[in-house]
Amino acid sequence: MTLCIVCPLRCRRVGLIAGAGMLAIGRVVSAQTLGIAAPPSLLLANYDRVPVGQREGLEAGAFVARTNDAGSGWYNPAGLAQHGGTAVNGSATAYEWTRLTLSGFGITTDRAKLSSVGTFIGVVLGQPVLRSDRWRVGASLTRPVAWNPSAFNVAFHPPTGSADQLVGYASRVDLRTMTPAVSIGYAPSGVGKSKFRVGVGLAYAQTSITQTQSVSDRVTSPASATTRLRSFSAEGTMASGVVTGGLQWDLSPRATLGLRLVSPGLRLFGSTRLALEGSEFSGSSARDVTFHDEHASFHYKHPLEADAALMLPFARGQIEVDVRYYGSVRRYALYESDSIARVRVAADAAAPIVSSAPYTTTYHAAASVTNIAVGGNYQIMRGVRVHTGFLIDGSPTPSETESIFANADLYRVTAGLSFTGTSLSGSIGLAYGWGAGDYRGLGTTATGIPAATGLEVRTLNLMYALSYAFGQKSSRRRATGTD
Repeated sequence: MTLCIVCPLRCRRVGLIAGAGMLAIGRVVSAQTLGIAAPPSLLLANYDRVPVGQREGLEAGAFVARTNDAGSGWYNPAGLAQHGGTAVNGSATAYEWTRLTLSGFGITTDRAKLSSVGTFIGVVLGQPVLRSDRWRVGASLTRPVAWNPSAFNVAFHPPTGSADQLVGYASRVDLRTMTPAVSIGYAPSGVGKSKFRVGVGLAYAQTSITQTQSVSDRVTSPASATTRLRSFSAEGTMASGVVTGGLQWDLSPRATLGLRLVSPGLRLFGSTRLALEGSEFSGSSARDVTFHDEHASFHYKHPLEADAALMLPFARGQIEVDVRYYGSVRRYALYESDSIARVRVAADAAAPIVSSAPYTTTYHAAASVTNIAVGGNYQIMRGVRVHTGFLIDGSPTPSETESIFANADLYRVTAGLSFTGTSLSGSIGLAYGWGAGDYRGLGTTATGIPAATGLEVRTLNLMYALSYAFGQKSSRRRATGTD
């Protein structure tokens, strides 16, 4: 006999794959051969979704060529060699409001959530801690990935003629990466004097995923009643080692080039808890499957990244354009397990039949993505600047056949103010992001009704930051937008 379970179906991205996230709600399928597999999810794996940094976040992250303080540990370690003294920098997306809109079966529903997300804290060691006029050392803790939208728990009533059908969908997901790093910057002719600067950093990237979903399909007709249920949960953590290299080159007083190269992540360790349950009840027959593994294998690969940036200063400000390339990642096992699922089948008065089935390995792949960020600032009075930026953040999810991640290309605009004093500086601003996945076919439900679903994302971030500098300021700070 076969087991019918509910599983979300195909989300297929169109347009530029730099992209972003689609939600597949689900359809009911009859397994030709019984498999135990993770369904598609609401997880978004976009690389540049979170604003990071004191001034950088206000300008959509377009700061590879200009970064010159503790934020250099994340944006470009070569920028450490521009800072004369010792400084501590802390920034946060103080609050993030996220709204997801899900469309399917002719209706639309949405959920919103307000949460707090910390993004960056860093320190750069210069004078008087370091006596060298050429070397600078930095340490940072960054959260470049944070996706924790409101939980969904919705129900749809597809038109079914004489039958009554209720399709339910519930989802809760969380994806985040924490990256502590140490970096070194070098200026051959001395800080504030070198037109060419280089740097290197070593980071430990820890990625965690929580994925809990359930889908149900209940059909009642004058002659029969069928109920199908499915739930899946995963909770894993993985660590990788990452190496970053960068340079900054003042081509002329009117142009600075910035380059940054980040190695693919080297897996250090990773594990996850997996649980899956599915059941079908129809008339006098029942089918049931259970699977649990507390120590399944978890992999999450970070791609090669290459950034190129050009900064152009003008009388009272600067503008920078960054092009960020993220390499593709071949299909690999995201979740895998050697544990066996238990399958129970009972019909009429016959004795239940108990058998087993292996877990179907969950795969993930990433398409190459080229993101573009543009940012700039303008001095409105001494020590005060206005900042703005725009970012295209494409989705790396290639298709639901290669990944359980959602797919949606995102966009973000930013604006804010910064102030700079003798030692204390800070900033405050807003970022607004949006994106959507197209409506697309999801096959049919148990009653043969065509299903379609779409996902729309809206986010609003309140950002703030403070930085305190010890010792003398770099003579280059005015040239890079810090007065």
